[in-house]
Amino acid sequence: MTYPLDNVSATADQPTHHVKLSDALGNKVLMRLVRPGRRDSKTGKTVYEDDPESLTRNTVPNQAIRMTGQGGEYVDLQPPWQAYEQKTWSGGRGRRYFHEDKTRFDDQSGVLSQVDNQLTLAGLPAYTGGQLGGDAPHEDYALMPTASSTLVGYLNMYGTARYVARQFTPTYTFSCDSIILALALIGTAPGNVRVDLYSDSGSNTPNASLANATLSSTDFGTEERFKQHRVTLNTSVTLTAGTLYWVVVRAVTDGDASNYWQVLATAIDANSAKQSADGTTWTSASPYRAPCVVLCDANTDEYRYKYFEYKRQLYAISQPQNGSSSGTIYMNGWRGAADSNAGALDKLKDSTQTGWSASIPNGGIVLITKGPGSDEAQPWRQVTGSASGELTVSPAWRTTHTTETEYVVLGTNHQDS
Repeated sequence: MTYPLDNVSATADQPTHHVKLSDALGNKVLMRLVRPGRRDSKTGKTVYEDDPESLTRNTVPNQAIRMTGQGGEYVDLQPPWQAYEQKTWSGGRGRRYFHEDKTRFDDQSGVLSQVDNQLTLAGLPAYTGGQLGGDAPHEDYALMPTASSTLVGYLNMYGTARYVARQFTPTYTFSCDSIILALALIGTAPGNVRVDLYSDSGSNTPNASLANATLSSTDFGTEERFKQHRVTLNTSVTLTAGTLYWVVVRAVTDGDASNYWQVLATAIDANSAKQSADGTTWTSASPYRAPCVVLCDANTDEYRYKYFEYKRQLYAISQPQNGSSSGTIYMNGWRGAADSNAGALDKLKDSTQTGWSASIPNGGIVLITKGPGSDEAQPWRQVTGSASGELTVSPAWRTTHTTETEYVVLGTNHQDS
């Protein structure tokens, strides 16, 4: 029986070699795997013996470190890189290169990171209305959806709803010179749109127009989708805190089921949403909806605001653009150093905070930022009650506060300047 010179196979009876390599041109390389064996007693030479098991394949072990001869700083997806374990974020944000300080990080959003070995999801954002609150001037006053109302879409302004009105009560006094609203057009414009500020009749209906502005139908085409429009009133109106007013939007010429205006609207209570066919007789129609508008402060354009966070508290700085006066720093909520709450762990005490008696902090969050209490796994509590110099929180604190305890109160509509 004869065998080929390159009889190489795992099943070959008498293989000539252990390994055969070939290329696309048919060139071959044959190899036998051998190892040194016994020494020949006559010749004194080493006799090599076949050792096919000397050819093995070893898996590369998984490891977190890649060794390389390159140098310099690492960048994601480029060697050299190395895995580090980070258990603390106490250094805070703003460090771009992690290897320079392993207690810091680049940026964060929606998490609280002041506790070692723990990242906690922060609260979700919500719609808001009004402006900065308190006595902070020179911001537009938004009558928009809030956390307790739902944006329903729009109101069709024709027939019995040719006039649509929204009641509001300013929480601070300001001068309004223009209004922002969103309109859409179905079919062809039946005529112009007019926006008015009205006084209240005393029976939850519009009384008399204080100022008005008109959008010309010639500025619209046919079948236009919702767009935002800012209209300037024919005179500025001082809106006084605590006084009832109305925003009234109407089609100057009545439309029909094929040609009419739409105004962006939100769900609201029955007393605050009215409609009329003639501007004289007002009714409430379910579901109760009213226009979404923004009342623009006449002084807004004279100021520019910058917002920032300092030691977990939110601040705003007003900057007069004409340089005629100095700016003002506003703080959202409160901050301070606590008094001892020994024997009353359901309280945060600070005798200097006399303004807490107005119940404004209720529903806010107290966060301990430094000193005893700051190292609790959850160093914040919700405010459930307030009185002069103390807040009631839930659940109770685990650590007794001292005068070394520093805190901030977040999530309220209170502003200090």
